[in-house]
Amino acid sequence: MPRTRNGKKGVVKRKEIEEDHLKIFKKTVPCGRYKTTNLGIFEDLEKTEKRLQYIHARNERRLCSDEDNQQENSTNKIAELKQEKQQMKEEIALLKLKIDVLLNTLAQATAVTNYQNDELKRLRAQIGNT
Repeated sequence: MPRTRNGKKGVVKRKEIEEDHLKIFKKTVPCGRYKTTNLGIFEDLEKTEKRLQYIHARNERRLCSDEDNQQENSTNKIAELKQEKQQMKEEIALLKLKIDVLLNTLAQATAVTNYQNDELKRLRAQIGNT
C-alpha cells in the first residue's frame, strides 16, 4: 500500500523517511541546561523492541498455522486418495463380476449352439436314411 506524504499518494523515499525520523528524535536542549539522559529515546526504543517482538511472534504463529494448514491439506489429499483407491477396488470387483457373467452367458450360448448343430446333423441323418 503506497504511503502518503503531504496529501499526495506515492512511494515515500528513504531520504524523506530519514528526515521524518530526525524530526521525531531531534534533541532539544533547554535554556542553559544539558540533559544527561534522554528518556524519551529509550522509551521509544523499548516500544520499538516490544513491537518487533510482537511482530516476530505473530509471524511465527502465522508460519506455524501455514505449516498446520499444509499438513491438513496433505492429510486431506491422502484421505481423498484412499477413498478413490477404495472406489476403484469396488469398480474392479464389479467389472470382474460382469466378465464372469458374460463368460457364463457365452459358454451357455456356445453349448446351446453346439447342441442345436448336433440335433440338426442327427435329424438330417434320419431324413437321409429314410
